[in-house]
Amino acid sequence: MKNAETMTRVSKPVWRWKRQWGNRTLSELAAENCVHPSIILLWKPDLPDAAAKIFERGGTTALAVDEYTVLSLHAKIGELAISNEFLSRKIKPWIGR
Repeated sequence: MKNAETMTRVSKPVWRWKRQWGNRTLSELAAENCVHPSIILLWKPDLPDAAAKIFERGGTTALAVDEYTVLSLHAKIGELAISNEFLSRKIKPWIGR
């Protein structure tokens, strides 16, 4: 039974992909999606495994972001906001607002 379950999990995403893209050529797919044809050739063999994993976990993963990165990004946002405010006050006499 496990083999049938695995086949269903793997074949559903592939079937959906084939249904969506149909019988288009590689060049048509590449032009439509703004990617190089070699990228599609690289992705296609990985599709069954990757798509099965995405549908298995529901398409969401928790991103691992450490607290230091968040704090440093907040500090940079504050720094940029202050300099933006300062520059907007300095430029007002020149632009007449």
